[in-house]
Amino acid sequence: MKLLQLTLYLIMWVHFTGCIWFLLIKSEEEWVPVPDFLTGTTRLYESDIWTKYFTCFYHAVWLLTGGEVGPRNSLQAIYACIMFIVGALITAVLFGEMAVLMSNLNRRQTQFQEILDGALTTMHNMNLPQNLMDEILDYITSTQSSLSAQEEYETFQKFISPSLQQKVSSQIYEPIISSNYILLSEDNLTDMLLSKLNNCFAKPEEEIITEGTQAKSLYFLVNGEVKITVTNRYKEKKFVCYLSEGAHFGEIGVIYNTLRTANVESVGYCTIAGLNKKDYEVLLSNYGDLEHRFRSCTDVYNDEWKQFVLSVLSQGDYFNLLPSNVFNELIYFMDIHKLQKGDYLFKPGDSVNAVYIVAEGELELSVTINEKHLHLLKKNAGLSGIEKPPLVPKKNSTLEDFSNYNFDILMAEFLKKKAELVPVANEKGTIGSKRIDDFAETHSIGDYPQEIVLKFLEQGTLLQPYYALSNRVQELQCKAMKATTVYALKLETIENLARENSDFKREVNKIKANLKASEEFPEVLDFYSVDPQNDYSRNLFKSAVCRVILKSRESRRKGSGQIASMINKLKAMIACEEAGNFELSERVIRGEIPPHYVQEDGTLDPAAINGSEPQSSLPRSHPIMKTFKTIFDSITQPGGEIVKQYNTIERNINYQNKKLQNFESQVERIQEKLLTLAQNLAESEEVKQDLKNVWEDQKRSKSKRQPDEVVI
Repeated sequence: MKLLQLTLYLIMWVHFTGCIWFLLIKSEEEWVPVPDFLTGTTRLYESDIWTKYFTCFYHAVWLLTGGEVGPRNSLQAIYACIMFIVGALITAVLFGEMAVLMSNLNRRQTQFQEILDGALTTMHNMNLPQNLMDEILDYITSTQSSLSAQEEYETFQKFISPSLQQKVSSQIYEPIISSNYILLSEDNLTDMLLSKLNNCFAKPEEEIITEGTQAKSLYFLVNGEVKITVTNRYKEKKFVCYLSEGAHFGEIGVIYNTLRTANVESVGYCTIAGLNKKDYEVLLSNYGDLEHRFRSCTDVYNDEWKQFVLSVLSQGDYFNLLPSNVFNELIYFMDIHKLQKGDYLFKPGDSVNAVYIVAEGELELSVTINEKHLHLLKKNAGLSGIEKPPLVPKKNSTLEDFSNYNFDILMAEFLKKKAELVPVANEKGTIGSKRIDDFAETHSIGDYPQEIVLKFLEQGTLLQPYYALSNRVQELQCKAMKATTVYALKLETIENLARENSDFKREVNKIKANLKASEEFPEVLDFYSVDPQNDYSRNLFKSAVCRVILKSRESRRKGSGQIASMINKLKAMIACEEAGNFELSERVIRGEIPPHYVQEDGTLDPAAINGSEPQSSLPRSHPIMKTFKTIFDSITQPGGEIVKQYNTIERNINYQNKKLQNFESQVERIQEKLLTLAQNLAESEEVKQDLKNVWEDQKRSKSKRQPDEVVI
């Protein structure tokens, strides 16, 4: 384009010069063209107009290049000299422009050749085989044009305003993105989407999306091609498909607010348009069916990892009652927990709120029981670092001699050397857990806690699909043995699915009703494996033993609550009988008077006597009333908080009064000194009299002032 422009300017200049030359020679008709110099005569002036034009045009070129044109008079000579000078300048500029233009035309090729030469030298120095060198050179050559176009576009974007950038992007992206089947026949949606897209460029084999990372945007492919891969259960990346211009990807992480489920890698140089989460939510608020359109696309996604997770989940039979499109989406509703070695998935006392799938790694499922025999066997075997016995053992907790017990404790892989967790419980059940430290103490389950490993849960295990519906707390502990990834389908999600699907809801409610109506303790060893081992009978036996232990523990807790109630009644009866109040004791026995209404001296609390008091009135023996009285006495007695604060304030007031009195005395002394000084300096009796009057006025005003009045 630049070359064509220069050529056009040159032709116009020669035309202009030739026309002026013709005007100069036409008036006298004595000038002879250069070809007619030998004869001295010419027939130019009798020729047609085109012969005259091209003859003058030819000699104008000679004037431009400094050639001889044979002027016949002074005016022609002056004009020829001027044109020689101007022609020399034009020639210099012309050759300079041509040199720059040719340099620019060859610059890209030169730079690219330098890149090839550098790459070739480097490969020779590395002694690469010839076939690999040819492959590298072919790749560099094939991608050079795309890379140059991308760099030019990025440079161009820097020189225009954001609004213009948006308009340019809309013009580029609109034909491609509007061809996406989700946006077909939606012009308004397309226009709004184009205004929110961000430009992105990807180099060949660049990973645009990495599986397992946080999702921040979804993308539309504007130019180029990308490859989709998914990591299977064996840590192998499996190819899924290629996507071409107009396709979208990365929508699962944005729609379901989950981690990335696949890897997306560019095949060559790619241009993509990104839509971040915030802008997606804005679009969703204006076009509510947009999410349904994207979700409908997920039905066709059927990679190996998705098949694996859903096959594990299908072992919970009631999940198979869900519609196929809903069941296929369950993997995207799951939370993903990344556990490091030693982290607990759950502990005793935690609420049961999810169904778990071991996606990667290994979990240890264990239970802590009280067993003094196992403790003695550990001790007799010479094991170090075992649990210490309690400082104050409970009754009947003395160890006996079990040397004849035929059991090799060193071969018991299921028994941990030292228990790590112990459940914390009260009469209502398990309320939590705590770690066993190095100091021996008595625990709620007994004096000799032992941790038994029930099962190692490997990849592909479905954990507690039915126990999660029991509305109970965890009785076991589950710990990661190495870096482990666990998928969790929350109970809240299951409830939401039940509200939307009648068959599924019916089955879930049936399972809940059976668990609630059963007198047996629920199945705590509730797990299923894709690759079951030949230990089905062992698991049944372990499950039965666990149920017996936990049911016995639950019965003991309930019994301890009843015993505590009986002890309180017995204490009240003893207090009444010691005070001689046998009638009140009989009323406590019959249940007419609650035990907490009986005071320590065997008398009835006034709150129980006064029937007009509201039902919310508490007896003085109630712990809350005792606590209130203790606090009230602590703040109102001579040594109480309120009295201490009052004394502190009083001391501060007295201290400030003393400071004020000292200040007043200092002011009076200063006034006396000033008056004495003024009297010494006064030169007349009149000045002295005025000063004396001022002094008297000060004294009178001071005598009239109240004692507690402060003058500033």
